[in-house]
Amino acid sequence: MRRQDVRKVLILFLFFLALASYLERDVRQILNVQSLRDFERFLRACAARSGQLLNMSELGRDVGIKAQTAKDWLSVLEASNQISLLEPYYENLGKRIVKSPKLYLNDPGLLCFLLGLEQQNLPTSPLMGAIWGTFVYAEFRKSFTAYGQPGSLWYYRDDQGREVDFVRQHQGQLDLFEVKWSEDPDQKWFDRMNEVALILQRSKTQKLGSSRLLCRTKHAFVRSNVRCEHVVDYFREQC
Repeated sequence: MRRQDVRKVLILFLFFLALASYLERDVRQILNVQSLRDFERFLRACAARSGQLLNMSELGRDVGIKAQTAKDWLSVLEASNQISLLEPYYENLGKRIVKSPKLYLNDPGLLCFLLGLEQQNLPTSPLMGAIWGTFVYAEFRKSFTAYGQPGSLWYYRDDQGREVDFVRQHQGQLDLFEVKWSEDPDQKWFDRMNEVALILQRSKTQKLGSSRLLCRTKHAFVRSNVRCEHVVDYFREQC
């Protein structure tokens, strides 16, 4: 077996052990779950929804549990730092704002394991966009922990479909971030960011800061007042 194959098997085995240990030790002790198999199915259902709006009733129905049980189990995942709920940025800006939180798994590696994705099939997966967004969210959380800025990240979406993946409060201003897997970002993404920027300019408590489109572009550039750069380059600058 090649060294690369051995490494891949070891990584999968470590994720398997971590998941088994979490279910047997943490979940059974915290919640006294009778069926760990049902809870594992619930965790995998959460993984399939990473980066999406949380719908508790739908989540419970898909797993075959009551909505209240889904709520209890989600609290366990959040308390044990397996998932996070990203709240929407809300201020009276004259627009109807979506108020449901977004669900994110905290570990992109565990997310891929739960979805059954490996290096060879990951780039072509229809879930790649959500996985990429989960990775960026995890990087934001790490940077906030390093600089002591918890709770300063939201998303924005209104009933007109205007949306930005992340809104960061930093030094008294709001910075906007859109995340795309593409190497060649479409002009419509820049336009949509500017639409949201115009709305958030009406904030009475925060100034509008920068707008960034984080993707896989090979060269950073500015277009329509939005800076486009590679995700890795952006977070390297923050270190």
